[in-house]
This record gives sequence, structure tokens and C-alpha cells, in this order.
Amino acid sequence: MEVRDGKNRKGISCYCFLEQKNGKYLFAQRNLTSYWNPGKWDLPGGKMKFGETPEQTAKREVKEETNQTIKGIKLFDTFSVHVKKPNKNLHTIRIIFYGKAKGTAKKNHENAQLKLLTLKEAQRLTLVPKMKKEIKKFKRFVEKSR
Repeated sequence: MEVRDGKNRKGISCYCFLEQKNGKYLFAQRNLTSYWNPGKWDLPGGKMKFGETPEQTAKREVKEETNQTIKGIKLFDTFSVHVKKPNKNLHTIRIIFYGKAKGTAKKNHENAQLKLLTLKEAQRLTLVPKMKKEIKKFKRFVEKSR
């Protein structure tokens, strides 16, 4: 869901740490034409549509972007991101889920590429704002859960 007010955009987006069969996670590189952080890496996900729940948004966006479905989806975290630029500003609430992937990953037109990575490998990518912190936080969560 996104609201535009002149050069300002506000929205709610949902993403997922999508664990693959090999224990790695799927990351998506944004297209170079993307409005927000072109060429940077993120979790699969995107904007909430009017009337959707956050869980429905995460499931729909993961299916659209990766051709996979999420098994055992659970809420992980929520945080706010502000990006200010000379001609545009963005304020988004990001809701992060986690779950196991079902199906074979296949990118769509929204992303330049998809990669299966360990959480440690993912931290070396050029990531969207605050994602490095989220990966570290999720890594600690996974290690505690074992």
C-alpha cells in the first residue's frame, strides 16, 4: 500500500526470509529502474495492496517474485525506513516474515537476479537500508532456535 503526497511516498511492505531446502535463503536484486534502491539486494517481497493482511501480502509478493510459496509463515520483525533524497522522500513500514520455501525459485521482471545465500554471505551484498541489521538479527534468532 502506498500513498503519494507530492514528492513524498508512504507505504507498508512485507518481506520474507525464505529458507530453501539447502538451508540457504533467497535474496533478490532490485532492477536498475526501481524507484527505491535500484540495484540493491533485499528479501523477496513488496507493497501491501488495499484489503490485504500483511501475511497475504508476503505470500503474494513471494509467489510473484520467486514462483515459490511460503510454508509455515511466521512474523519476525517490523521496522520503519525513511529515505530522503533531493526530489523524493520515502517512508515505509517493513514487516518481515520467515518460512520455508516450497517450489523452484524463478525470477520475474521486477528483479535483476535471485541468489541463494547463507545469512553470512548475504551480509556482504549491497543491501537496501537497514537490511544488514535485520540479517544479523535474524541470524542470531536462527542460532538461538537450534
